[in-house]
Amino acid sequence: MSETQIIDKTMSFRAANLWGSALAIAVFVLFLIPQWLIWGQTLNQFLNRFEMTWFIVILFFAALIISISTHELLHGIGYNLGGANWSQIKFGVHGITPYAHCTVPLDVSDYRLAVALPGLMLGLMPAVYGLLIGSFPILIYGVFMTSAASGDALILWLLRDAPPEAKVLDHPSKIGCELHF
Repeated sequence: MSETQIIDKTMSFRAANLWGSALAIAVFVLFLIPQWLIWGQTLNQFLNRFEMTWFIVILFFAALIISISTHELLHGIGYNLGGANWSQIKFGVHGITPYAHCTVPLDVSDYRLAVALPGLMLGLMPAVYGLLIGSFPILIYGVFMTSAASGDALILWLLRDAPPEAKVLDHPSKIGCELHF
């Protein structure tokens, strides 16, 4: 009987914050420059159209809370589609960071889908759509949500060389996961 091999695919919170910040800046540049070139709109022009009322501020934070909750729920849906029962998926908040955690190993392709789902659905799709139709509010929402998924993009990067037969287990306390063979 062969012994199970485990490969650590985690990173420190400091490294994740540094790389995540760099990715977020890249996402803003990647979308805001084409928005300006195609539609002639800048972030400053967009913001100057709004009078900052308490209603706008409350609406912004309500949308943010709903979107972050939806982001984590989409991870959970992805884990569930990958074979985890809902009882094997934990939701919570670590410090000020909400999370969805799968307690059982998944096939690497299923795990990748679960990790990518929120960034695609809430981030890239709205950002591209907003750019295509010239809607700055939709673009900005998509850019913010894509940036919010930068940690997920880092996990996908850590898994770039994972063999298809690997099982992936969420790490319970670090950013990343473990590969099990």
